[in-house]
Amino acid sequence: MDRQQAHQLLDDLNPLEFSAVVQLLEVLVARKSFSQVPIEDEEITVETASAIDHARTSLARGEVPSKRPATASPVYNRHVCTSHAAS
Repeated sequence: MDRQQAHQLLDDLNPLEFSAVVQLLEVLVARKSFSQVPIEDEEITVETASAIDHARTSLARGEVPSKRPATASPVYNRHVCTSHAAS
C-alpha cells in the first residue's frame, strides 16, 4: 500500500472513524519517539526509594495521594508532623 491508497482510505472514513485512526497514529508515533529516549542512569536515592515505596503502599490501600506540592520533602514533612505531635 502506498500513501495515495492510504489517503483514499482516510477520505472514505466517517468523522468518528477518522478520529479513531488519527488517535491510533498519534499513539504509534509517540511510542516510536518514546522508545528512542535514552534510559536514565541516575541512581535512585534512599529518600526517593522510600517515597516510592510509601506511595505504592498507600495506593495499594486505596488511599488518595496527598495534595502537598511535589517539591515538598517527605522526610521534612514527617519531621514537621513529629515535632507538632510533641507540642
